Amino acid sequence: MRSLWTWSPNKLDRAGEPRLVLVLTRKIRQSIMIGDEIEVRVLSNDGTKVRLGIQAPSDVSVHRTEVYLAIQGQDQDSADSHERHDLTRAQASRQSR
Repeated sequence: MRSLWTWSPNKLDRAGEPRLVLVLTRKIRQSIMIGDEIEVRVLSNDGTKVRLGIQAPSDVSVHRTEVYLAIQGQDQDSADSHERHDLTRAQASRQSR
């Protein structure tokens, strides 16, 4: 297995610093472990698409990035909606005094 640590200046960590990204080369049927319980295995590679198999505990969410971002957007929209509702309620309460 070849590996290469590279900087990813387009992606920032939570502290706003560039994230260090580990780049690995794997062949079909080879895998990597993330921690003790998550295994990512290369199932196939046709030159344009790579199929990955992911074994993880049932309490670990695994999503494609676009799905994850959509979920995060829904959560933020929901939080914004609750915040607007709370603000409207607070304003109504002040006006009724």
